[in-house]
Amino acid sequence: METRLNRIIAILETKAIENTKISRTANNFEQVNTFLMSNSFRVDLREVLSQKAYSTQSIVKLFMPLMVELIEGDPGDFETYLYQYAVSLSFPNASEVVHEASRDLACDVLLPFFSVFCELEKEEDESKWVHKYPLDLLTEEEVAQIEDRTEYDIFLEAYKSEFVYELMKITQDLVGYTTLDHVSGVHYLAVKIARQLRHVGLPIDLGRVSGAAAGHDIGKFGCKGEEKKRVAYYHYHYSGEWFNKHDIVYIRNVAINHSTWDLELENLSLESLVLIYCDFRVKAGSGHDMVFYTLEDSFRVILEKLDNVDATKERRYRRVYDKLKDFGAFLKQLGVNVDPDIDHDVREDIELKRKYYALMQGDEIIENAKFASIDHNIKLMYSLRDETSLNRMLESARDVKDQSALRGYIQILQEYSTYLTQKQKLITLKFLYERLVLPEEDLRNECASLIGSIIGNFDEERRKEIPEGAMVETPMISGLELFNKYLGDMLHPDHKIIEKHRSWISYTAGTMVKSYFEHLKDEDKREESIDVVLAYFDHIPDIEYDLYLMDMVRSMPFVEFSKDEQLLVREYLFDKIVSDNYLVRLTAADTAFEVLDCMEENVLREEIIHEHFNDLIDADLSTVENYSIYKVLKKLDSDQDLVDLFKNRAEVTAEKISGIFLSNLKTATAPIVKKLQIEILLDYTATQNASPPLTMLMAQFPLRNS
Repeated sequence: METRLNRIIAILETKAIENTKISRTANNFEQVNTFLMSNSFRVDLREVLSQKAYSTQSIVKLFMPLMVELIEGDPGDFETYLYQYAVSLSFPNASEVVHEASRDLACDVLLPFFSVFCELEKEEDESKWVHKYPLDLLTEEEVAQIEDRTEYDIFLEAYKSEFVYELMKITQDLVGYTTLDHVSGVHYLAVKIARQLRHVGLPIDLGRVSGAAAGHDIGKFGCKGEEKKRVAYYHYHYSGEWFNKHDIVYIRNVAINHSTWDLELENLSLESLVLIYCDFRVKAGSGHDMVFYTLEDSFRVILEKLDNVDATKERRYRRVYDKLKDFGAFLKQLGVNVDPDIDHDVREDIELKRKYYALMQGDEIIENAKFASIDHNIKLMYSLRDETSLNRMLESARDVKDQSALRGYIQILQEYSTYLTQKQKLITLKFLYERLVLPEEDLRNECASLIGSIIGNFDEERRKEIPEGAMVETPMISGLELFNKYLGDMLHPDHKIIEKHRSWISYTAGTMVKSYFEHLKDEDKREESIDVVLAYFDHIPDIEYDLYLMDMVRSMPFVEFSKDEQLLVREYLFDKIVSDNYLVRLTAADTAFEVLDCMEENVLREEIIHEHFNDLIDADLSTVENYSIYKVLKKLDSDQDLVDLFKNRAEVTAEKISGIFLSNLKTATAPIVKKLQIEILLDYTATQNASPPLTMLMAQFPLRNS
């Protein structure tokens, strides 16, 4: 006993020496050192060690004489103060006591000592859950093998300097919350599974698993006052704030997405799947003791505790449970042992057996198709795990000569861009913008559409509840700012880009705008985004710019425009209908035809219509242009004489049909002209009850050779 006693005292002395918060200039250090060497402390420490009395109450009592000396007065309810001080280290705003310098110093002295007894409890007290399933972070050897260990090193420093483990221990002893046992169980099982997955060759970051498992519930200590009644909902927000405070990005992404409902996302990283699986299985039992449930038992327990369960919510929950069940089956078919009570982490005899899909039958085919899908997603998500890996993938995409291979990369980004961090999204946007000069129009449009969807989803979606009045960190750049930037870059490409490529880039602006509004959910931001687009109508440098703007008008949610915004667009389109440029006039009329249904009636007063269209009565217009004006006037329910005038001018005879077909076959004919001419042909066929010759139809829509 004496040898062990001396060893513990030596450790405590070392902690005192390393404690930078103990003033060397004052008497604090001498006070601490004298206390540790006193006979009375040795007697009390011997009693604590012999009885394995490692509770917070016992340790506070053990060091109380020193606390009284440091505080220089009545320590009061020092246990509660210690708890609140430990909370304040991670969440300063959550502390509910008035801090005093002398009491804070006493806590600074005690917490490093308390950590020594926390370790002793894990090692010696066999009656405790934390002894059987200790929260032991990664070994130095494992940390050295992490590909990018910087984040995990930052996490370790924050976790230890803010005494997070000790905070959970104090809370469990004084308040009765079982957060420590839960986190210990989740971390124990998660790291055990992660080690086996790494052994069988799956790409998994042990640092992210360990850090996320150890810190996934830290946000529970950020809740204060009335928020504590909804700690199950609010702790995700505060956990995210803790990781943000320390600039821990990737471990945070795993830690805050540990809810079973997060499985509703299409694809998750392997680290997230492991954390959700383990968190799902570790729950408090009926006697408030922690239990490792099977998936099936845990499903029933959680279903009984869910709030406001109706048929719809139960179906949702069953769907996410089925995903988790598939992942559990995936682990077992890999040979991963998910039993927390196994003595070893990695079975050396595990090896992946080759699968012969041709010999499978029935449910086995379905089961292995699921496994193949999970395996594919895991490996692909690993390729997108951080900026470095994403840059590596995009560099490969830049080097490809085969455009079909590039389409594969773009398809990957389309499917997985939702799960990228904001920094990764910025990298992806730059790559996609560079692809807008590709000769293939479909690729340019795909890239523009993806730019719009990424910007529309750029701002982090708050899928979890946020406490009322909670401060939400503002990112360096918002989705709205990005939208304005890329819209400007598309409409006004750099002058160093050749004219042909500048035109290609600008023509994709409409596609980008359409995709952006399809993916933007925030109503306020939608209104602001409309203002951003309409600001580009103030200065129109050339005719082509008009065509870009009208393409954007077609792409926007016109039903959401205010009356003033509708007036602005109406004036713009009706002015362009009498433009000096033929293509601008046609495009303006066709665009007006598409958006008129969304305009308010008082925006389309009769006098406004005549004001713009009377000047065209005596104009010498082509058949196509007369037809485009006729369409607009008919939809406006305008003066019938005016409608009939342009209808008669747009009528075609059988002799003109062949000329229209021939015109549409020419590459020099503008797309808007071809579109309107095809509509004329359709109207002619419908109204004249006659079909153009079969040979003409075949020429208009040539069939591929079989």
